[in-house]
Amino acid sequence: MGHYKRLDYHEKAPSWRDRFSSKGKYIGVELECVSNAGGYENLLELIPRFGFGRGPIVEQDASLPYHTGMELIFPPVSYKQLKSPKSAFAKTIAALDGKVEGYDPRRSVGMHLNVNTQGWSDNKKLLFIAVVHNLKKEALERIGGRALTSYCYQYDDSIQLDEYEITEHCTVAEWVHNRIELRFPGTTTDHKRIKELVAFIEVLELFAEEEAKHVEDASGYYTDKLERMFVEFCKKSKKGREVLGYLYEEKSSKNSDSSAQPAKSVGASPAVSSGIITTVSEW
Repeated sequence: MGHYKRLDYHEKAPSWRDRFSSKGKYIGVELECVSNAGGYENLLELIPRFGFGRGPIVEQDASLPYHTGMELIFPPVSYKQLKSPKSAFAKTIAALDGKVEGYDPRRSVGMHLNVNTQGWSDNKKLLFIAVVHNLKKEALERIGGRALTSYCYQYDDSIQLDEYEITEHCTVAEWVHNRIELRFPGTTTDHKRIKELVAFIEVLELFAEEEAKHVEDASGYYTDKLERMFVEFCKKSKKGREVLGYLYEEKSSKNSDSSAQPAKSVGASPAVSSGIITTVSEW
């Protein structure tokens, strides 16, 4: 291949990275990769070449080993396109399959999903994030494929939007101006898991939109019933029931990369309330 080189962190800033303004269902993926055989240059040679700006930006990331690690930042694409085996992302992870490290409890190798929120109400954004912070830790670990770490932790106390601000990326879900960044998934080359994560995002967005209609101000909306409300919402549709399976049932996958323990029953007390943060604007 030989069509890519690793750049410095944020060296390249195409228009979609910090000025994406389209409304609609889009997700931009950031994929952290560590070569399991040789330097990162070996991985660069494997990435297919894509026309029309569909390929990823390749960057160095301080959280990854210098000689073997790199991060791939893909431009936002529709939910449907991301689920397609013909997408640039799907073809890239297929090319990297077996060449990158999987889950390792000693290292946090993650995949961040940036969900477009152009046109969303503040209540919808806040409720979307609050659900992620209130789901059981084990459920997020199961669908995400890795243990939660200091780079992707859930809030453990009740705080209001205007009371707390973080400028470092370190939680499972963050409101970043025109997007929500989901940081709990682990790097994977299993496209099936990508489709499961997109299904989770689709159902969660529907729940947040519906629930936002009944909430006057979600900035102070913290409840120990939030997970159960989401579960009951999921039970009403086929896709929702599938998502419950991804969250709460054991499943086998060729690339699960997860050491997550079985989740507690759905009826158990959910995680405590979430906090919401504000950070920089780049995708």
